[in-house]
Amino acid sequence: MKYKTHLCLDTFIKEYNHINYCEIAIGPEGEIHQLLCTSHQDMLCHIAYGKCWWEMTEDEVEKTYKELGNQDVLEFLVNKTGCCALWYYSMTIPRYGITEKQLTVINRLYRENKTEVNMNSTSTTNLPPNIGFQKIGRR
Repeated sequence: MKYKTHLCLDTFIKEYNHINYCEIAIGPEGEIHQLLCTSHQDMLCHIAYGKCWWEMTEDEVEKTYKELGNQDVLEFLVNKTGCCALWYYSMTIPRYGITEKQLTVINRLYRENKTEVNMNSTSTTNLPPNIGFQKIGRR
């Protein structure tokens, strides 16, 4: 798989020196999954199913398409894994909101200039509940 997984926040901040670029997923427990040369969809598929879509059998793909329904692939995977997909300028969160640990990571990344997504005035209790796929930011 072409991503680093379960990076701790301090390690990620220390090692990640890109300017105006961020492409990660943040798990429900605050773990960071860093993309190296793949897409959010590929990485989240691996998190959800333990393999990438191209490694799945025909039966697994058919079952996944039934689960997917009319949802966007990224929306489906974000909701299935509970991960936030974070870019430098925007973020996609699960329809049921984010955890306090995810909020803590996002706020720290903002303070460290790793993202422009600013949720410092937000708590998980005042995010809109159950409004579906949520995109935050200007992407």
